[in-house]
Amino acid sequence: MFKRYLFLSTIIVGLSVLSSLFVSSCLGSKKTTTVEIPEEPEGVSCGQLTVGQTITEDCPSGQKGERISVCGADGKVKLALDSCEIPKEQCGDIVSFEDVKPILTDFCVSCHFTPTPYDNYELAKEKIDSFMRRINLGNNNPERMPKEPLQPLSLEQKSLLDTWQADGLKETDDCEPAGSDYGLINLFDIESAILSDLAKIEQSDRRNTRYLVMSHRNNLNVSAKDLEAGSQAIAKVLNSMNSDFEDLYLAEPIDQKKSIYRFDLRTYALNRDDWQLIEKEDPFDFESFTDEGETIKFLTGARKAWLHFDNFIGVTQKAQVYYQIMGVSKDLNTFLADVGVNARAQFADFSAMFLGFNGSEISLQKNRLIVRFEGEEGYVWITFDPSAADAVNRNSNLFLAPCLLGTGCNALFKFTAGEVIWTLPNGLQGYALFDEFGVRQDFAPIAAGIVADTRSPLDPQIDNAIDCHRCHSKGILPSVDEIRDHVLRNGDQFTANDRQIILQLYKDTSANNAAFQLDNRTFKAAMDFIKVSTNNEDPISVANDDLKLDWDLKELAAYVFISETDLKQGIEGSAVLSGQIGQLVTGGRITFNQLIDKNILDALKNDLRLFQEEL
Repeated sequence: MFKRYLFLSTIIVGLSVLSSLFVSSCLGSKKTTTVEIPEEPEGVSCGQLTVGQTITEDCPSGQKGERISVCGADGKVKLALDSCEIPKEQCGDIVSFEDVKPILTDFCVSCHFTPTPYDNYELAKEKIDSFMRRINLGNNNPERMPKEPLQPLSLEQKSLLDTWQADGLKETDDCEPAGSDYGLINLFDIESAILSDLAKIEQSDRRNTRYLVMSHRNNLNVSAKDLEAGSQAIAKVLNSMNSDFEDLYLAEPIDQKKSIYRFDLRTYALNRDDWQLIEKEDPFDFESFTDEGETIKFLTGARKAWLHFDNFIGVTQKAQVYYQIMGVSKDLNTFLADVGVNARAQFADFSAMFLGFNGSEISLQKNRLIVRFEGEEGYVWITFDPSAADAVNRNSNLFLAPCLLGTGCNALFKFTAGEVIWTLPNGLQGYALFDEFGVRQDFAPIAAGIVADTRSPLDPQIDNAIDCHRCHSKGILPSVDEIRDHVLRNGDQFTANDRQIILQLYKDTSANNAAFQLDNRTFKAAMDFIKVSTNNEDPISVANDDLKLDWDLKELAAYVFISETDLKQGIEGSAVLSGQIGQLVTGGRITFNQLIDKNILDALKNDLRLFQEEL
């Protein structure tokens, strides 16, 4: 079944294919083999427990953590997680937001309940200075809070708010070890959090539950702004893969540090086959063979139930994976029919909107035609670009030949490639590439002299769909048509029939501007809902760039959830690693392609015993 799309993309469309289209109708393991996850056998149980059912027990008094047991496929109850431990640091009687929230609920929310209630943690933290000033004003002062008929806060209540501020405005009374911004989040921390979360989820939902991890960003002690950009990247990439549903969703963080996000495949129109494809294309292939990792496999039925969020972006926005997940046809005609574009009909009634100009940022030829169609879910924009080699061709000059076959006009534009951007049911955008024969393509080759990504710090080649997010972070790029005025001033260059058709296809400036504004309002509304600003850099592109740019020792250690010291010792003790990435130890860097070399990854996993149970 065709799955609708949500991203911007480039589409390489040949003249011969689109011409016929327009005339016709429509536009380190401790195990050496992959673990097979068995289906739950019928008739097996652990007494009163069914296979896969979990039991969570509290830790002994004075300890933190929990114990989780699971009924295995063999009918035996197994201890899957024991995270009980005496806290490394006792925080004392720290006042947290949990302690002061009842005061705000009782005395503030009755008046201050919209747009955000005053007992919201982030808002209370932001307004604490104002709170403290106004609750300490005299009873006769009109600015005193709370207002009558509520009584002023007691000395104890004021003191509690004051102590909360003095203690650092913590959300909970948990604290980190002294001298650390976050503390190292290791594999056990991640898998413990996932196991704890799975224990709270209905058994029937676990097989569709997956996780995206950005704990490595916490390990690098990046800024709160960078962590927020990571969560925005998760929100945008997941919703951009939702090809069927109108609703938008936000993945839920499951840990206090908001470094692990849970989502249900079905929420984003994904399925388990899609996830297996993602697992297969994962260049890192960090499969866990710890006891906790094996239990996660058993509960979810997935070989890898979690991925680094930036790696997930890199894999799912890679053309072949993206096309399959999004259901993009290999055939251009089928693709355009699927998005509901009837080009011939929209040419005939002049509802198609043409704009032509020079000066495109990415078009190497700089001579570009863009056409707006109405699709099944909204707008469908297609650009038409000649190659640099065709620059001397008269029909590749849009100012001499501004028409397309099927419009009834004879001054036909000769193009070689183009981009397509269409809206998805939830308001985001989708992308695809096709060559001149209408065959789906993964990228637009620079050698063809058609388009280039002039903003990328990685590579000017435009790869679908990852490179489309960067350029279209605000939606459709508004353009100013130059063809209509040119034809009005130079009408004698065209036949009367052509001139009449051209002036109806190429609209005036006000109509063009209205279309851009309408389409970008649709996109912005969706982005606003998932809390991603269209005024900032695209978070998907930022995450992918950070992943693909050169790595140092600190970044690699953070990514595999170990300390720099342990990584350094591991490299020095491995013949393969010291020979191939030994420069990291002396302050050097390695490329992403070096890192994902199978020999290096295998040596990292095996020689450092990464993602394996401790001996």
